[in-house]
Amino acid sequence: MIKRLKKLPLLAKIGIAIVLGILCGQFFPMWLTRIFGTFNALFSSLLGFCIPLIILGLIVSGIADMGKGAGKMLLITVGLAYGFTLLAGFGTGAASNLVYPWLLNGASLTTIDQEAVEILPYFTIEMPPLMSVTSALVLAFILGLSIPAVGGNNTMKRFFEDFKDVVTIVITRVIIPL
Repeated sequence: MIKRLKKLPLLAKIGIAIVLGILCGQFFPMWLTRIFGTFNALFSSLLGFCIPLIILGLIVSGIADMGKGAGKMLLITVGLAYGFTLLAGFGTGAASNLVYPWLLNGASLTTIDQEAVEILPYFTIEMPPLMSVTSALVLAFILGLSIPAVGGNNTMKRFFEDFKDVVTIVITRVIIPL
């Protein structure tokens, strides 16, 4: 059984974890639920700290590996990503305006919210990120485009290749198993 779980794709494991969390949350005692809430709070702090580092580690070396012609390709990619993000946002807004009134059928959010119980963690550890996600993206683009322009025996490129390896280890050995 455990061997089968290890062979499942990550998305399937996440889906199983969500379903198990919902089911267990219905009958676990509050003290046990708070233990899982504490784990969730700690993992969220760790993930929030790591995301800008992941962006820097993976994007800088990826852009730098594309070479000097990366600027145009990056501009096109960013434009497409931004355009599709806008399209997805407007599409989601339109779909929710059409579906939610029918789905909620006269129920208001205040009646739903009153039934919710907040599960507080036993403790939290603050791990503020070194920079925001947007700052990490902008810095990654600047460094990734600048590294090939410097050329030569590029120490910075080697640093970010090693940093990418460190980030990959953190993702595969810490974040995904947790």
